[in-house]
Amino acid sequence: MQLIPQPDHPLIFQVNNPQFGVNTNMIMSVQNEGSPPSNIGHWQVPGHIPAYANDSSHVVNGPKIKLLSVNYQFRFHGFVNSRMIRIDFVRQKKVVQGSLWNPSDTANFLPNSSHQFQRLAGFTANKIDTKTFEVIATRRVFLDSKGASPLGTQTLENLPGGENHVPDSNATKVTMPSTGHMRYVNINLPLNRVYKQIDSSVSEVTGDDEGIHMDPHSAQFQTSSAVGSYSHTNQSPLSNVFCVISCDDNVHFGDTLSGDVVYCAMIRTCRWRDPIA
Repeated sequence: MQLIPQPDHPLIFQVNNPQFGVNTNMIMSVQNEGSPPSNIGHWQVPGHIPAYANDSSHVVNGPKIKLLSVNYQFRFHGFVNSRMIRIDFVRQKKVVQGSLWNPSDTANFLPNSSHQFQRLAGFTANKIDTKTFEVIATRRVFLDSKGASPLGTQTLENLPGGENHVPDSNATKVTMPSTGHMRYVNINLPLNRVYKQIDSSVSEVTGDDEGIHMDPHSAQFQTSSAVGSYSHTNQSPLSNVFCVISCDDNVHFGDTLSGDVVYCAMIRTCRWRDPIA
């Protein structure tokens, strides 16, 4: 899956949730104030091996886990000029608007208050409110793989094979690219913290763990981003950690054809201990 962070629609996902699958720990796109983020993808097991789902060593059991560390490998690629990418890991420290915990209230907690992270990358006056959010880690990536041209944005006719293509493309450049078209970033978060479920996924009758099939708060919050025993709605909203990926590249129609867009790919490795591990 190709993920595209944009100024008004950065990517956001929960860090303190090692679960995977189509109905757990969604990768989301931030929307404007008053609207919850939209789901655009989910974490997958390498190779889509079905056996992982039945292997107790790969299932995140309840009612609590000690999340030792989470490692992220990011790959950003695209043919763009002078674009800044920003990665932030944040935790909410207090209620945005003074009201009690309500998972269906879009103004209270992350990820529903994520509109505050719009337009953070690049030349901008926007900042993260450090009174409300703790910034655990920040990385910035510069991508300048296209160079500047007096002709403006390249069109399909100017690309190789097009009727207006100039064989010596360097002749039309004002500045040459200063980076390659791919940048890699590795971030390791040594959280070493215990995370507890609000509603235990362990049955008091059978002792079985519902795990990824659990649907906490389903009556109040009907969205697949809240499904799973370690979803953001089934943990304290002030203990949840989220990752926000921003970019100052505005994507327009046709950019995906010319390559003038920043794509993001991610690999995640989680280390945890649970009562059954």
